[in-house]
Amino acid sequence: MKTRHTLISFSLTLALVSLLAPTEPAAQHYTVDNGWKFINFGTDVLDWELYRDTFIGIPPTRDPASSAFDVLFYDYVYKDQLAGPGNCYGMSLLSLLIVQKGGHMGICAPVSQYSGDLVGINPDGSYAGPSSARLYRVINQLHGHQVHKPSLELYLDLLARGKTRDGQYAYSQVEYYGMRDDPCVVSITRSLNPADGGHSLAAYDYGDYGANDKRIYVYDPNRSWYHSTQSFYASGSNYVTIKDDGSWSYPFSTTETWSGSPSSGGNLIIEPISIAGPRSRSPSTLGLNALDFLNEFFITGDGAELEQITNSKGKRFFKPGTMEVDMDPSTGMLNIVPWFPNHAEDTPLGFSSYYLLGNPGGELEIKVKSGDSGYRLDVFGPHSHMRIQTLDGFGTDILKIKDPGSTSPVLKLQNAVNAEKYAVTFVQNVKSGKRMFQLTDLAIPEGEEVEFGVVKNQSAMEVKTELSEFGYNMEIHGIFDGKESVLQLGDLLTTPGNRQIISPPSWSTFEGGTLIIDTKPLEFTSDLIIEP
Repeated sequence: MKTRHTLISFSLTLALVSLLAPTEPAAQHYTVDNGWKFINFGTDVLDWELYRDTFIGIPPTRDPASSAFDVLFYDYVYKDQLAGPGNCYGMSLLSLLIVQKGGHMGICAPVSQYSGDLVGINPDGSYAGPSSARLYRVINQLHGHQVHKPSLELYLDLLARGKTRDGQYAYSQVEYYGMRDDPCVVSITRSLNPADGGHSLAAYDYGDYGANDKRIYVYDPNRSWYHSTQSFYASGSNYVTIKDDGSWSYPFSTTETWSGSPSSGGNLIIEPISIAGPRSRSPSTLGLNALDFLNEFFITGDGAELEQITNSKGKRFFKPGTMEVDMDPSTGMLNIVPWFPNHAEDTPLGFSSYYLLGNPGGELEIKVKSGDSGYRLDVFGPHSHMRIQTLDGFGTDILKIKDPGSTSPVLKLQNAVNAEKYAVTFVQNVKSGKRMFQLTDLAIPEGEEVEFGVVKNQSAMEVKTELSEFGYNMEIHGIFDGKESVLQLGDLLTTPGNRQIISPPSWSTFEGGTLIIDTKPLEFTSDLIIEP
């Protein structure tokens, strides 16, 4: 016997919507009143003021001295990566909040009263979005809640318990929160690779239709009752199917089905609006001090992807040969979580992102698969940002990083992909501004390992090589009070068995100065290479 349950409270159901099983004639579908008249839309740039509205405790201006991690997180994730391809998470969350409460942040029921471009596409091919500027901004703000502290903590917990792909568990969560009048956002991913992206839906109903047929009924921001996709709802096709073995599937489009199971495929995450809705802290508060802070790894490049992270104790992030997180306490790291942007385009993103919680306690070995045009790896944390980039190469590169995001990060770069040239940049956040060390045209022999590190209390860059010489160009930037000063030298050469310590004559003024290069043998020990 089939059973079906609504996630909307009884009083609001009477006032706003009549829910009938898809096998029965329906005078009015849920999405008629409670779905948007416009489809999922992208926002190219989210400004700092919106960033402040999205999270708690953000400084009034984009000031690295006030909050270094917030500036880095805004620059590399929030500003133009979070909502550029779509706002499905924000659209889903706001629609549920309005239906449950009658309104939210000045946007009132019914959801469908707000107009938009009914075609949903601008002349340049971008999504149009709502015509109301206020509504547009509220959706943007709520879309950012997918990366606030409670959402990431929920995902970390599900990942630790191996429940991110289990359809039966997801159904039980919808059922659990449904009985508490706490509707849920349903987030799905195409695969385990964050670069493949994800999509968010608003769950409003669920039902058990017997063996191998549990359903979570959803409103899909990619489809509107007021578009040509009306038949998707009218035919009762708008649900996530869950089978007895925990596998799940959803018709992402007319040509593609997203699916997963406890042992393979994409993720299926249930998040109640009691967690997703309230404004909270940014990801930086997942780590609260120098011994327990948060770093983010951000990988870009056409086809570039993370293959593995291993710590100094030999523990790993992925199970060998897969992108499945190793959750075995004896072998897995258990402190890294992937972030799946909820964007809902039908093409993969050009980046992937991972959070590392806590001090890695030694050196991390990171293996990055080079894409067709090389790769770029950004690692940023509370005190610094490191970038490694190459425009060519083939195979998997090996990077060893010590103390990422700290005041004294170290990079060991091994040219395992036969790249012709590298560029390496270290940006250090200091009290009065930023210090940047930029090495370009790094010609590292294939298979050789060279080392770069920030030393002397963030005032100098150290470059080491043991076996082969290599050349590069060097720039040092001082960015203070909105003014940037630069010193540069070209055609530098580091010879085998030596290290170079490079610094400006003074960080207070670059005028008339030149870079100071102190060359010493590797076996020479000096407090110059040990940060006090």
